[in-house]
Amino acid sequence: MNDSGILVLRFFQFLFVPIFLCSPLVMVLSLLTWRKEPTNRELLSAKIRTLSLATLFCLAVWLSVLMVGLVTRSSLLQLISTMAWLLFFPLWFGIAMPISKLLFTDLQPAVPPEQQKRTASLGNRQRKNPIQWWHWGLSSTVCTGFLIATLWIGRNIDQSTWTPQQGFLWFWGILGYPPLVVFTYAVLYFGVRASLAEPEPLDSEGNVELQKLYDDARSNRALSMFWLLGFLQPVFFGACLFLSTWIHSNYLIGILGATGGTLLGLAGSWAGVNATLQRLKIARFKMQLESSPSQ
Repeated sequence: MNDSGILVLRFFQFLFVPIFLCSPLVMVLSLLTWRKEPTNRELLSAKIRTLSLATLFCLAVWLSVLMVGLVTRSSLLQLISTMAWLLFFPLWFGIAMPISKLLFTDLQPAVPPEQQKRTASLGNRQRKNPIQWWHWGLSSTVCTGFLIATLWIGRNIDQSTWTPQQGFLWFWGILGYPPLVVFTYAVLYFGVRASLAEPEPLDSEGNVELQKLYDDARSNRALSMFWLLGFLQPVFFGACLFLSTWIHSNYLIGILGATGGTLLGLAGSWAGVNATLQRLKIARFKMQLESSPSQ
């Protein structure tokens, strides 16, 4: 790849993370443009302020890691900075999504108090977790395979040809990769449990089709979180660690890392958009049920 191609790739890589991190805040602010005077104005303002501060914090963390990586010429820190787009998920699922739900409550049609009636599923939805043991087994097996392969290559090649930076990255990569995977699994486990416990209000008649929409959205959301955070992310880091030990070409590793990070970002954006569309579909269908004469 020529110098201009590398510059374009790095420029795109630089813009991708902040655009992705700002998307939850932009989406929430765009919802405000077509809403009327919202109810719970103080609560809504507090949540938007929290989202704004959290977005600024994530951007600061990303920029700090990137600058330190550029100053120290650490390819590992630069790679970590490209993966900062994953902070999108706590911003979206933890803060932006509750705000959108608060805004969508204003979409409900006015129903006389004597006709207001709600039902809800009282079952333990955490027992309906679509992530099975084999999901975790597959991810941990692949990650362990990359770790063993990296350790074997590092111990069986002539390390005298390595630069001090390559030896440093290999040693600390071997030590840091397992805790990173375990931490990712822990965050994912509690994140999935929290998403499964999200309230799912039904209509007054307990419509079966509405419940099925909730079930599908819940399963898709949990599986998307697993395949992105529990499989693709740790496998991607393991692959980068393996390639950095096997291939002694910083340019090639940088291109592969940028390409992989971009694909992960696109997959994450697709999952976020798909979850939003499913929520809109549920809200629209629930509005139709609430406004129908039979309710």
